[in-house]
Amino acid sequence: MPRVWKQEGEDLPKYGLDYKNPNFVTYAKSFGATGYKPKSIVEFKKHLETALNAKGVQIIDLAVNYSLNPDILNIKIKEFPENIK
Repeated sequence: MPRVWKQEGEDLPKYGLDYKNPNFVTYAKSFGATGYKPKSIVEFKKHLETALNAKGVQIIDLAVNYSLNPDILNIKIKEFPENIK
């Protein structure tokens, strides 16, 4: 998913690997850490409070919406220097 907007921004054809995220909760557990994957804001707040008060390494896996990346990283970032003058 991330490679698509990057390649489009550089006018490159779609090519290469299609990366997938690992299961970070399981990955964290394999190293002795605690992992959380909230599915709502309410769950996030609960897991954040738990993680902040827990001992050891705590991982919170949050979903990222990449849909705005093409606009932000390919268009607005190029306009930014002009807009701050």
